[in-house]
Amino acid sequence: MQFIVYWLAAGANNVSFLMNFFLRAKHWQLFLLLFVVPLLLFAWAYYEMLLQLIPIEEGDQEQAMEILKTNFSKFLLGGIISYLLLTAWMISIAIGLRPYTPELVRLKTTPFWINLAIPFLVYIYLFYFIQNIFGMDLNVPNPAAEILPSIFILIVLSILASASSLYLYYYTAKALKTAMKKHRVKFGTFVGEFAMLLFWYIGIWMIQPDINKLIESELNPELMEDDSNFENYDN
Repeated sequence: MQFIVYWLAAGANNVSFLMNFFLRAKHWQLFLLLFVVPLLLFAWAYYEMLLQLIPIEEGDQEQAMEILKTNFSKFLLGGIISYLLLTAWMISIAIGLRPYTPELVRLKTTPFWINLAIPFLVYIYLFYFIQNIFGMDLNVPNPAAEILPSIFILIVLSILASASSLYLYYYTAKALKTAMKKHRVKFGTFVGEFAMLLFWYIGIWMIQPDINKLIESELNPELMEDDSNFENYDN
């Protein structure tokens, strides 16, 4: 029992450490971590696959499919790392800024966690779907007919995941603006942050400095007297 309590406490400390890292990191550091590193992983996986595909004789579908199956895990790894890092940054904003938000105006976290889980489920099903494609028998009369139900399910899940992702961007933008303004905000007030989160690889250069200033202002209350410390996207 004592070990479980220790393990939970250690886990909580690690989560707190990660949140503090993402909240205090500079924009260029997050850009390298969230965008450049996954991009390099994808480029490496693509380059490795091309080197294996080039020597294959034309029409040798079985060997080509085997190479694609072998390299699939590399692309999946890049996608998972990219998604987890972006998710960790958004969790740090949506949940990590709660201590800097007045208790009466804090957002409920249940909808955030529910919508966060949905894209993970879609990733799991996508992995199962692609594995089935690689395992298909291409010699049957109509192989596409066998996966039509799976394709339909994947389309439905993808639409659901897209809606959940939009909500996560909405929630994170609202949580950020609420922490900055210290009162309830309407969509028109944080529409700028919402748009920048949608295009986070650009918006991160403007959003992260505001997060850094917010953390600094809590440590140095005199900075909070001047609203010009924050970018006003709603003006």
